[in-house]
Amino acid sequence: MFTRLLVGLDGSPNADEALEQAVQLGLRFKAKLVVAHIRETHSIARRACIAERSVIVCASKPSPMQSCAIAYDGRETAQRALALVARFASVTRSTVHVIHATVDPTIGTMVIGEAEAVLSLEGVKFVTHLEPGTPGAAVARVIERTKCDALFAGAHIGSGRRSDVTVSHAEEILLHTDIPVVIQP
Repeated sequence: MFTRLLVGLDGSPNADEALEQAVQLGLRFKAKLVVAHIRETHSIARRACIAERSVIVCASKPSPMQSCAIAYDGRETAQRALALVARFASVTRSTVHVIHATVDPTIGTMVIGEAEAVLSLEGVKFVTHLEPGTPGAAVARVIERTKCDALFAGAHIGSGRRSDVTVSHAEEILLHTDIPVVIQP
């Protein structure tokens, strides 16, 4: 699953917490840790856009990542994030909570049905959540209600320019939760 984990350290307590999470994941997957001193110059969304591989934004303490949520809207990057969480859950035997925010339950049922099909084929335990409201608020509600301990999300490029990237509302969710967020570019 994860063979190498890059950990950026800047001397802050948050970086130390990220290192703890990386050590936990590294031991779980027998992955090599690569540690680098960094200086922050971009937002989370831009780092995810620039990254060619998944970016894990760590929480204030390490998480076992046993109950994983995914913000799923059916777009290409959400499909890639779904494939990643499916692989992760198949290795760790985690439960996946698929969350889709919608104003139209009929369309939402079709979108979430795609995710159900993928996870069923992978043999992964899952629960689906069709929620009203904005994606950020819906995901935050489900995470709070289900006590998920990790979130997977895709990075979307807004207007087609790499500088206009959004991270499936992950930045909004980071403000309301204290769980690791895995961003799939």
